[in-house]
Amino acid sequence: MKHPEGAYAWTIPVVQLQEAEAGERLLQALEEVGFACLLGVEGAARQAWRGMLAAARTFFGQMTPQDKQRWRRGGMEAAAAADSNAGYVGLASEALDEASGERDSKEAFNLTYDAVSRELESSLPAYLVLAKREFDAHVLQGMARRVLRQLAEAMRARGWHRVAAQLLAAHGLADGDGDNEAFIVRDSLTTLRLLHYPPMWLRVSGSADRPTDDVDAAVRVRAGAHTDYGTCTLLVHDGTPGLQVHHDGRWWTVREPCPGAGDLPVLLNVGDLLQHWTGGRLRSTVHRVVAEASCANGGRSMEGWAGASGLSDAMHPEVPSADAPPRDAPQTGLVAERFSVALFIHPADDTVIDGREAVLAAQWVRQRFAASYAADASTASPTAIE
Repeated sequence: MKHPEGAYAWTIPVVQLQEAEAGERLLQALEEVGFACLLGVEGAARQAWRGMLAAARTFFGQMTPQDKQRWRRGGMEAAAAADSNAGYVGLASEALDEASGERDSKEAFNLTYDAVSRELESSLPAYLVLAKREFDAHVLQGMARRVLRQLAEAMRARGWHRVAAQLLAAHGLADGDGDNEAFIVRDSLTTLRLLHYPPMWLRVSGSADRPTDDVDAAVRVRAGAHTDYGTCTLLVHDGTPGLQVHHDGRWWTVREPCPGAGDLPVLLNVGDLLQHWTGGRLRSTVHRVVAEASCANGGRSMEGWAGASGLSDAMHPEVPSADAPPRDAPQTGLVAERFSVALFIHPADDTVIDGREAVLAAQWVRQRFAASYAADASTASPTAIE
């Protein structure tokens, strides 16, 4: 179905995690489109996601310019020495769409699972550290572990024994290691990322030269078109729309299902390394985050399923005056800010992803980081995985 703003609506495949066939349904969704919406998330994990999202919203509202400078990614001495991904990423500091050279209209805070991040956490607000502790216990070591096991079991049922074994071994989940506390986090680039997309002005009606069915006139890109770098990503957002996927030659606006009372949709998508391991059978789908004309609502985040946890509407950063539309421009509207929390799951750093070239997982991912954070994104070109 085509929307007035020119994009096409796409309902994401739903997987009920409590069903016996959840693993197979997840595998099928990732084969077809590379994305799935997980429902039936266990209660403690659901509360941990909501707590982390609420903490992120508070944290971005309270950070001072001095905080952002001292926690800047790459600016901390220990982080730079360890080549860590930890720290604050400012507006326009990243270009996920490397070819375009356009900088992303978002800010982020990366929490990693290395010695640098543990040192960083000692200077962070107690509420944020506590929220992360709950998240690590119930999502990282709980939900994420179970989802990867369900996926591996479904692969085995299909006869993908080598891929299933590789997936488990690369994340510390090989047979007999099910209770290994080093799951995912030992010497890997797994990252918990807090994301904030400030409100922005957008054209909300057409004109003679830019009609409303012109997609470019009806959206502004907040995070450029990209694929995720590692194994897979789990994400929860505050209910503000904006995710689009590129499928069948066009952009589709993702419409998540309306969950039942108390439920919480968690999006899962395939990363480049999982696509590589499966020989392209699972799809690392190109996606982006945009501000859409249909969401121009005065800058308030939409009331939604994630907001049920008590997220405050009190903190809405002022839109910079330079970004404000002229007073004689009635065809504009203010699109809501958006908050999200993403868990980027990566394999152990020393996982070999290309035996012919002896390319390790950490090398591949750091090449992608270098490209997206480059001062001039067009000058960076990461090596492709063959």
